[in-house]
Amino acid sequence: MTLGGSVEYPPARHMLRDLQVEFEHGEGESRAWIPAPAACADRSGNVRLGVLATLVDALGGGLAALAAAPGWIATADLTVHRLRPVAADGSVVLAALGRVLRSGRTTVVIECRVGTVDRPDPPVAIATMTFAVLDRRGTNPVVVPNAGPPVRNTMALADSHVRVPVLEAFGISSDSPGRATIGLSAYVTNSLGSVQGGALATLAEFAAESLVVTSPATTVELQLDYLSLAKRGPVIATAHDLGDGVARVEIADGDARRTTAAFTRSGVLR
Repeated sequence: MTLGGSVEYPPARHMLRDLQVEFEHGEGESRAWIPAPAACADRSGNVRLGVLATLVDALGGGLAALAAAPGWIATADLTVHRLRPVAADGSVVLAALGRVLRSGRTTVVIECRVGTVDRPDPPVAIATMTFAVLDRRGTNPVVVPNAGPPVRNTMALADSHVRVPVLEAFGISSDSPGRATIGLSAYVTNSLGSVQGGALATLAEFAAESLVVTSPATTVELQLDYLSLAKRGPVIATAHDLGDGVARVEIADGDARRTTAAFTRSGVLR
């Protein structure tokens, strides 16, 4: 598919372009790819779960937009289970396969499986996403399905690449254990003018990680419910330790409205 309309999305400098997302949309099934440079690493040196969430959210969003056309979509919930580690050292390319499980009047449900180009099985991660179907606005991109066989496209421009670690690139920081903040900028917003779902996932992951100060924590599972759009900023995530490696993260927009509720689980990847 291609995106048209009066508003360019994503803009020339955007997280999805710098992550070099490539995609190929077919009938009820889509594929996407991103490289895994060191900038995408967590404290254990593996690809961040937030980066995996960004990949599946971007893939699922495109697939859901096709299913919901001529309406538009917003992520309602996202669950990602990481099954094995992948070193973020630029030597591998992540490959995701998504398919529509259900397409209805009000929701679209997507399942996504992530592997690597050279090792699709066992999967690196599996994910499920629910998208709410919305009425189209004039600022939403226009989805134009490609005629004929699927065509592989890229969001990257000639100078697109992640120049610094993704936390810094996304504008995510922490001033105390269990608390992380992201600013509202065109670099991390989606077509609705809200912080992109993958950026919020990365924010939640980092807030939970920051609870653990004695050793690197690896997030192996992330469940997010997107309760309202984050369109004011700054967006603040506060993680609460529930024990046994589980944390609950509340994400609030600048006016203190609850935006997202997330649960994360830490563990050891082998």
